[in-house]
Amino acid sequence: MRSIIYILVSGVLGVTGQLVLKRGLAALGSQALRLDHLPGFVASLALNPLIVGGLAVYVLGTLFWLVALSRLDLSYAYPFASLNYVLVLLASWLVLGEQPSATRLAGVALICLGVCAIARTTANTRERTRSLTATAPAMGGTER
Repeated sequence: MRSIIYILVSGVLGVTGQLVLKRGLAALGSQALRLDHLPGFVASLALNPLIVGGLAVYVLGTLFWLVALSRLDLSYAYPFASLNYVLVLLASWLVLGEQPSATRLAGVALICLGVCAIARTTANTRERTRSLTATAPAMGGTER
């Protein structure tokens, strides 16, 4: 259960980071990647507190994700990351005033059904992880 909490915290932090990044980019206006403007664009990103803050929150969410991955099968954990679509849809509607279409809402409902189906399977494979770790030195890894 703790691993699921790590995934959910990761998702909330990731979505929060995305919202903050969107606010910061809204202040900069529409951007394009052009080689001649790249240094100025990177500087404007680095000097924007919302961009820096949004990236920091996103990185913190990534740390929670890494802890969850250390405990769970990737094939079990990754579909939970799709819940970020749900959180982004809700947050962009509530915070940014975006209006999701019926098709987008239906897609998010299907994502939720898929995550529910995956959540009903076995989550933890510590035994397999231990056996992989035990063979790591033979595969070029280092001993722990």
